Amino acid sequence: MDTLELYYDVKTVVDNYPEPAALTRQKQFRGYLRQRDRLRWIAEMCAEQWDGDFIEIGAHIGETTRVLAELARQYKRRVIVVDPWETGTPGCNGWEYDVFVDNVVLYKNLIDVIRLSSLDKQAIEQVKARPLCFAYVDGLHAYRACLSDILTVSHCQGIIAVDDIHWNVNLMRAFSVGADATWRLSVLRGTPPMREGYLLPAGDIPRRISSFDVARMVTRAVEEGRPLSVIRLGDGEAMLMEWPHFTERRGPLFQSLRYWFGSIGIGSGDLNDMATELRKAIKESDVIGVPSEQHRQGREGWAKVELYLRAYNLMTRDSVLAPADLHIELYKEGLLKHLLQGRQISVITCRNVAQKLIDEYGVKGVRWYPIPTEAQTAGFKPTNHWPDRYEELMDEIEVPCPGHLFLVGAGALGKAYCAQVKRKGGVALDIGSI
Repeated sequence: MDTLELYYDVKTVVDNYPEPAALTRQKQFRGYLRQRDRLRWIAEMCAEQWDGDFIEIGAHIGETTRVLAELARQYKRRVIVVDPWETGTPGCNGWEYDVFVDNVVLYKNLIDVIRLSSLDKQAIEQVKARPLCFAYVDGLHAYRACLSDILTVSHCQGIIAVDDIHWNVNLMRAFSVGADATWRLSVLRGTPPMREGYLLPAGDIPRRISSFDVARMVTRAVEEGRPLSVIRLGDGEAMLMEWPHFTERRGPLFQSLRYWFGSIGIGSGDLNDMATELRKAIKESDVIGVPSEQHRQGREGWAKVELYLRAYNLMTRDSVLAPADLHIELYKEGLLKHLLQGRQISVITCRNVAQKLIDEYGVKGVRWYPIPTEAQTAGFKPTNHWPDRYEELMDEIEVPCPGHLFLVGAGALGKAYCAQVKRKGGVALDIGSI
């Protein structure tokens, strides 16, 4: 499965069935004129790629059910409908179920109705027992209910569509939280409005570990002579990761490049190479440090790190997530000294810290691989870090014995150095500015 390719497929459907500009001041009535066309094509896209049935949570009078049932007949699937049709609940006045039955009468042998609330334990168990290729969530319009529905269908192999997120802030919040909780890439459009949003599959939900777990992993890898790469990602890496598929805005990215490398001529070809090398290094890493929830709320760039991990399928079955500030925790808790004491190590950084490491951490010996100082520290003068020193250093890196430890403090390019260390049998720890 290629999430990026799927993203472009969904965007194509969305572009082919756009909504007109606002026809009414009432937000809840915007973005629905072409909705069933979009749902039909995206549900069919899922049926073509994945096994399993269609599910609709919240069917009302069955107009969307009929669309899904037509596809079910074509692809030899079934449609699961979850709706209590309970008089007095929002949108139900007592006559809707009878109209639903009339609307789907031609497809009744293809439809399995679960006439229970989608929050009912029995309904949840029945849904989770069914393989799904496409899910449409349009149930109770409350945050907890919508999030629960998303989690209920999270085993769906294909796309989850969530209705009414454009005008209901609670559903938008559930959509966003659900994307994180199910490790999916979100697709939505507000101008012109699209009432629904889509959650695209991006692989298995990754395991998360603590900084203390990272310290144990690094220690074991060094002692057992196993290659390992531990990296950390922030807003700068996020801007580079998204190039060129999710942005055409060179300004913010070029500002970061100026901070890193100075005022040098970096063109689109260089950007493509840097972004490709970064994504390759991330996919080869074992531990990926990502921003905390607090960081993600504070800066937009921090919030995009996990988004692009999903978009490019950069998590493997063996890689795990850890806090991005793991290097600070290792330092403050004294774990760094425990890790370094008595060892021969290598360091990739702009400063010669060999003697300090020997004096303060009891390191037996240090090999230093120098890199240029960041341009913002050196008065924004041009550096030769990219591509000159980068290419030299990728060739220079040597691992004297399996599991030899490298401390790497080299910014965005440091992730590629960590990957190179691992390829040559060493253990790389992205230690940053520590």
